[in-house]
Amino acid sequence: MQFKDFCQNFPTDPQEWPLIQPAKAIPLHWRQTLFARVGGILAASDRSRAKTSSRLGISIRPYQPGDRIATLSLPHLMRTDEMLARVDEAPGQFAARIFVIGTESLQFKSDYANCTKGQVALGMAGLIEAIHLRQNQSVRVIHCTRENLSSQLAFCLHPRLRTASVSVISDFLDNSLEQDLAAMRQANLCAPAIYCVRDPIEEPSDSNPLAELALQLVGAASGGSSDRGTAGGTSNSSASSFFSGQKYLDNLKAENQRYEHAARNAQSKFWSLTESSGVIEMLKAVCESYNLTRFIK
Repeated sequence: MQFKDFCQNFPTDPQEWPLIQPAKAIPLHWRQTLFARVGGILAASDRSRAKTSSRLGISIRPYQPGDRIATLSLPHLMRTDEMLARVDEAPGQFAARIFVIGTESLQFKSDYANCTKGQVALGMAGLIEAIHLRQNQSVRVIHCTRENLSSQLAFCLHPRLRTASVSVISDFLDNSLEQDLAAMRQANLCAPAIYCVRDPIEEPSDSNPLAELALQLVGAASGGSSDRGTAGGTSNSSASSFFSGQKYLDNLKAENQRYEHAARNAQSKFWSLTESSGVIEMLKAVCESYNLTRFIK
């Protein structure tokens, strides 16, 4: 199963992203098997609720579309007709915050893709969210922009959640990853999991459609240049090198290496994903961010 199998269910308009709960697009049989197994391991870090007050760490916020009905505060609704959600953020409970940094480039979709990059980003956010929802753990998907990332980090990561798991999802074009990591350091955020969303033509793999097209152009250019070189004593091999598919892949690989190096310096972990990435593959990446790789085979 790949991301594109369910990412097409998400809207392409970024204005609609905060109105949905990405985890609901994950097929039910995946949530009941794989996520339950991983979530059960993560639940070991939770505080035993039998030994704490049920109201300890309960915070109230406005009810949002996508919230579970069970979180709705019925007494408050009956008294004031105001819909509020009760979120359990007790000290010691495992909490997760997923930041989706929205940019205009996330709406990009090449002719070789079935989903936009934003839809793939929501698919990854839903994957992480479903793991924690299965265990009734505190998890939130925060949609923000690069301009208000610092303020969102300060607002959503209050002191009692300093040990929470934080994931950041975007395409990080124009070397914006360094800027985002600087904002995270300023917010005293350590070791976030970085997921870079790419279109199939931006993935540094041999199956890249543009790389295959470039290799065909190289073959056509080299074939024509050999005849002209024999007749006129010149060759266009240097000109055909500008269409080299290998150089295109090398540039993409170098960009990934630069991002991995920047994330490593920030004590973070970096992964690149496309719509063709397998769900099991990215589930292993999530477990690796929690140092739980030994539990997933």
